[in-house]
Amino acid sequence: MDRPPHCLGAEYVVEVHAGHDGLLPLSSLLLPAREPLPPDCPDWPLLTPDHAVVPFLGRDEERAALRTWAHDPSPLSIAVLTGAGGTGKTRLAGELCTELAEAGWDAGFLPDPHRATGLGILRPTLLALDHPEPSATAIGQLVRHLAARQHRPRVRILLLTRESTDGEWWRRLAMALSEGLNTITVQLGRRPLTAAERAAHAAAAIRAFAPPRAVLPEVGDPGYDDPLRLQLAALMRLRGDDVAADGELVSRFLMYELEQWMTVWPDGHEPVDAATARQAVALVTLTTPTREELHELLSAVPQAHDRGLALGDWLTRLFPGTSSGESLLGGTTSAPHSAEGTRLAPLGPEVVAEQLLAETEGLAALVPAVYDHPARTVGHLVRMLDVLRLSSGRPAVRSALRSLVTGRLGELLAETADDPSPRLGDRLDAVLRLLRGDPETGAAAAALRLRQEGNPGARRLERPVGGCALEATLAELRVEHLRAGGDRIALAGALAEVAAWLVAAGRVSEAQAASAEAAEIFAATPFGRFEEAVPYLVSAVEALEMTAGELEWAELHESLSECLGVFVRGAVAVGDSEVAVAELGVRVFRGLAAVHPDRYRGRLGLALGMLGDLEYELGRPGTASVEQAIDLLGDAVEDEERGMLVRSLCLHASALLGRHRTVEALAQVERAADLCDELDEPVVAAMTYAVLGATLAALDRPRDALEAIAWSQAEQDRALPGPSGARMLPIQARAAQVRGMVSHGYGRKQEAMAHLTQAVNTFQQLPPTPARLLLAAEAETVLVDGLLADGRPEAEARAREAVAVYDGLLAEGSDAAGAHTGRALAGLSLGAALALQNRHAESVRPLGEAVAALERFAAGDPVLKGQLARGMLMLGDALIAAGRALEASVVLHRGTQVIEDDLLSAVAHAQLGFCRTGLGHHEAAEDALRTAERLLRGLLLTRDSTGDGDLGAMLGDVLRGRLELLKQTGQADEAAQVEADLRHYTSR
Repeated sequence: MDRPPHCLGAEYVVEVHAGHDGLLPLSSLLLPAREPLPPDCPDWPLLTPDHAVVPFLGRDEERAALRTWAHDPSPLSIAVLTGAGGTGKTRLAGELCTELAEAGWDAGFLPDPHRATGLGILRPTLLALDHPEPSATAIGQLVRHLAARQHRPRVRILLLTRESTDGEWWRRLAMALSEGLNTITVQLGRRPLTAAERAAHAAAAIRAFAPPRAVLPEVGDPGYDDPLRLQLAALMRLRGDDVAADGELVSRFLMYELEQWMTVWPDGHEPVDAATARQAVALVTLTTPTREELHELLSAVPQAHDRGLALGDWLTRLFPGTSSGESLLGGTTSAPHSAEGTRLAPLGPEVVAEQLLAETEGLAALVPAVYDHPARTVGHLVRMLDVLRLSSGRPAVRSALRSLVTGRLGELLAETADDPSPRLGDRLDAVLRLLRGDPETGAAAAALRLRQEGNPGARRLERPVGGCALEATLAELRVEHLRAGGDRIALAGALAEVAAWLVAAGRVSEAQAASAEAAEIFAATPFGRFEEAVPYLVSAVEALEMTAGELEWAELHESLSECLGVFVRGAVAVGDSEVAVAELGVRVFRGLAAVHPDRYRGRLGLALGMLGDLEYELGRPGTASVEQAIDLLGDAVEDEERGMLVRSLCLHASALLGRHRTVEALAQVERAADLCDELDEPVVAAMTYAVLGATLAALDRPRDALEAIAWSQAEQDRALPGPSGARMLPIQARAAQVRGMVSHGYGRKQEAMAHLTQAVNTFQQLPPTPARLLLAAEAETVLVDGLLADGRPEAEARAREAVAVYDGLLAEGSDAAGAHTGRALAGLSLGAALALQNRHAESVRPLGEAVAALERFAAGDPVLKGQLARGMLMLGDALIAAGRALEASVVLHRGTQVIEDDLLSAVAHAQLGFCRTGLGHHEAAEDALRTAERLLRGLLLTRDSTGDGDLGAMLGDVLRGRLELLKQTGQADEAAQVEADLRHYTSR
């Protein structure tokens, strides 16, 4: 008799496992192989393997093989015990568990491998798992966890299955197992029982069931080919019924059992009819509810509404639970001992339970009624799917299972997605694989529109491998349905979806075939359906990319090249799905260029240039796409490719400017400017000269920058009106920004503010891409600095606008360095605007945020290091003015550590010294002021007389501070020397 793992309600398993932080021994989850026979029980428990009423006979060869396997010195090993239902797999496993437990092992049945990973092994352990097929992935994870642990006791995993190791379940498990793991297979029922063996089994059963003088049944029929049927024959003989070893044997046993069951119907209540009684027993077998759950679930039985209490008491008496585990189709329950917590034991053994379900009138209506019942739990559903799947060899049971799946597939998938454990998804996947080839199931899967709009393959990364297996099965069902008569593009999309999920589930070879077929269909796509094919094409290329190491890219891409090449150009030109199409183009042409470099090098460069342009506009960090485009298009001769080369060079220069790598940016944009002389493209040239002007301005070459902007303006004037006018707006804004920044540097405030205002206003007219918002905010920040120089109150509002732009970009996920550093500079301007109004306490926050950001990004960047020094000094001043001297001393001390410029370092040390003097930290204050004095003396020695006045005044302040400290601390000699120095410098 087989004994599959019981899927407990989630509440009980979590109660056992939660709160132990992985320290719970795995043995605490094991269910014992043996349970005492309940008193005054019906006849069917006499047949279940957990009670072992009949002595174990035979199987000497198989038993010896399992003993040898268990005692092998290898630390971890798997055995697969196969055989049909009733051949004694669970009984043999129980015998092995009992032997090993007596030898000091932890041995028993593991009900749920999902919850075993991470638990401890204290001694040699045998884990027996019945019907492991749906849990192959979880078993693989458990094995990998055990294999990774060193110095552990031996662990043996015994898998009991009706299926052979040639099946899909074993392939999935083998894929998840560690390499080099020892495995053996033991098969029961390889030969029929001999007449002598049949007689011995029957005699042992009679002796176990009845007095010694009972008459043996006639078991000469070869149909008695397994121990269970022989035990059934013995029981029926004791009832005076000799039944042939065919379907009648189990059916007659059930009829006799039902007659006996009705004799214990509760007194004072009218009995239910036989059909209702069978449905009630089927309900218990499908769900193994607790007593409390049973009284609610019985309302799913049509004729049980007015007799639910009596029916519940009757079932509780017939199928009492115990403290251990149960077989999926028959055995005992593993719930707690409380009256409401104990789960009823379902009818068994499995062969008997299968027959009951097959003969249950209205099973096809009962199953969905149980599913829809509000008291039904995930645990009930997991068990019901397992029971129906294992009994699906009976046509009536298979029909009921099909009705549930086709009628409730959407709800089942939603419930699977909500279940935190993978057990429900594993069971549903096993059921769907069982029903593959069924037209109704395929139609239900296709009707769900599993493909997400715009990107069918996007979901695969959101699921674990087990979830990917379920998604692959669903996609395979959809493919089967579309093959029978559906849209060819939809079929190609479904094939691509299958390929993506198959690869995610580790089934690469099957993904290859699906990808190849999808490619053939896409190659024949009519021109007018390109837009419709966008999401399918994206999914197809993703699938090809995922299997790139395995597929023959040359053959596949040759079939795709012409169709996809035209599609990518057309889709980008009209702006359809720009990012997706650009990425698609890169993936397609990268594969083509790998096979035919000369033919597809330029087209790959164009695709990379398009992608780089979009990435820059979206504020994505990195320049890999444009750098690759520049490399590929370096020898271009066609105008289209050379135009993309110029644009890529300008994009690269702009990105480098954002990182303050101005010399490198200049090299890129000068190369672009040289190429413009060979192109008759005013828009491209205007853009190039605008970027050149920005680069020269950053290099502090203002005259050259203005000259470049003049060239850009000339190209703008040369461009024809019309569509190019819209393309000119960002160029005009960039040119105005550069003019404003250069004018600001020259001190021409009014002119600078006019140009910067024009730049900001123009940027605001454009679509708000992150790149344009960054440029607008940068112009706004420079504009604020001009307003601050004039002491104008609107500087604060402008600064806040710039900060808000940067905050918006960062909130949307932009992680470009320019966004962070730009936000920091805007924060410095806001802090300065607040300080200008003596709102020092309010200025602390924006200044502190700016300093933190600059510390993160300033390393290796002299410009940002200067801004960091400025920010730390401003923050120190603000904290002192706000009465937070202790915090100011911390900031200024940090400033003395990171500021590299001697003058700013002298200022930081001086401010720190004065701050510590106020705090009464005299020794630390003296150290800081002494360092400031040394730095200022050095600066006075290296500078000409034009700068001596400010430095001398600062040095005088430092000397006065030192003099006061020395007097307070009683250091008269040193104080006299400082006083002499002070007279010397003040007299100059």
